[in-house]
Amino acid sequence: SDEGRMIFLPATGFFLGIFTNWLAIQMCFRPCFPQPIYVCGRHVCDIQGLFLKRQKDVAVLYSKMLCDHFFDFHKVIAYLQTLPHLWPNLKAAYMNNTNSVLKKTMGKAVTWVAPLALGAEQYKALEADVIGATAERIAEADDLHTVVSRYIAMASDVFRSNSQ
Repeated sequence: SDEGRMIFLPATGFFLGIFTNWLAIQMCFRPCFPQPIYVCGRHVCDIQGLFLKRQKDVAVLYSKMLCDHFFDFHKVIAYLQTLPHLWPNLKAAYMNNTNSVLKKTMGKAVTWVAPLALGAEQYKALEADVIGATAERIAEADDLHTVVSRYIAMASDVFRSNSQ
């Protein structure tokens, strides 16, 4: 009858759904340790829950996802900029480092000749503008983000520690 079908089909689907979900969970997590399978006294294979069997692979994938999304340089910089007691100090340290790199890159000859050619005040203003612009646009420096992301991944050593 039509009424029987209206009850039987959804009820069957409901119980089959519960059973398949239960079976999937069992296949993922049980048995916890490898269980040998013997046929006629010969070892054929070992059975273990799929998730636990691939736990090292999953740990590496999760750690990569963590480094790619959680330790994202844009997010870290955005968060650091919200800390008024820390951001000015970090920005000053970054500017000092940029100044040092700028002077090393230009070399002693240029740092000695440029103030003479431009004038000492003009040179200091140019230097301050370059350093200030790099500090203000730090969040847009994609190459820097790549290097810092690699450094964070190496420093935290998430991949290696999760693959053991």
